[in-house]
Amino acid sequence: MSWSSVARTIRSFVRSIKSEPIKSNLFRLQTPSSTMKLYASCHGIPERCFHFNSYQMRVCARCLGCSIGHMTSICLFFLDRLPAWYISAFLLCVMFIDWSLQEFFTISSTNIRRLLTGAGGGVALGSFLWSGMHYLCQ
Repeated sequence: MSWSSVARTIRSFVRSIKSEPIKSNLFRLQTPSSTMKLYASCHGIPERCFHFNSYQMRVCARCLGCSIGHMTSICLFFLDRLPAWYISAFLLCVMFIDWSLQEFFTISSTNIRRLLTGAGGGVALGSFLWSGMHYLCQ
C-alpha cells in the first residue's frame, strides 16, 4: 500500500462529505423472495446519514464507522496491537445486534450508536482480515 493510494482514499472521502445528496441509488437490488434489500454500496438513507451544513454524506453513519474502524485496524496491525479474537467477535456481535434490532424489530437506532457500533465492527472485521493475512504470509 502506497501513500498515494492512502491520499486518494482520503481525498475521495472528503469529496463525499462535500457532495450533494444522492438522488437515486443505482446499486439497490430487490430480492424476489423477501422485502429485504441488498446493496452493492451504502444505501444512503437521509435519516441515517450525517449532514454537514446542508450537505448529506454519501455513506450512512454505520458505513462511516466501519470505514473508520477499518483504517484503525490497519494502524493497530502496524503497531502490533490488534484485539484478541474474542473481543473482535464481541464487537461484531454488537454491530449485528444493533443492525438486526433496527431491521427486523423496527427498534430505531441513533446515528451516534450506528457510528460507534460500525467503528467497533470495522475494527473487528479488519483485525480478523489482518490476522488472517499475517497468518497466511508466515
